[in-house]
Amino acid sequence: MASARASQSILAKITTSLAAGNTRENAARTAGISTETLEKWLAEGKRELVDAEAKSRFFEEHHDPRAAMVLEGLPPHALFYQSVREIEAKGESSVLERLLKSNKGEDLRWYLERRFPKTWGRRALEVTGRDGGPIEVKDARESLLSKLLANTAAGEAPDGDQEPEPG
Repeated sequence: MASARASQSILAKITTSLAAGNTRENAARTAGISTETLEKWLAEGKRELVDAEAKSRFFEEHHDPRAAMVLEGLPPHALFYQSVREIEAKGESSVLERLLKSNKGEDLRWYLERRFPKTWGRRALEVTGRDGGPIEVKDARESLLSKLLANTAAGEAPDGDQEPEPG
């Protein structure tokens, strides 16, 4: 990161922007950095956090009191990563809460389709005819008209209809 003061200012702009519901890309632009820089900082933070958690678990397994200290003194990128993840989770929860309160089926369906695509997402279904060929579909009107014309030509009344009584 740049100087500590500049970095704190940039991080504050990013977290404020994310808390307002902006994307990471927009938050980076708002803070005057590239998306790539933001993603690099977050990747570094994730690595630092994973390393610290592994170290803490090691100390815990050996009943070493340093376990708690490891997580209390996280490096700056790890703290930033945690902060971003927390802000994004709170934002998602807030949107979900408002969505559920709106009680609009269309909005809820939209959310479920996107959040849980395997369960609720729209699925493409391919149907084929015999031997993988196309399915032949006839227009019902055309089929009925053909039957009516065939019956009329043969001098028969259409199915279900009675011939009118003479007279």
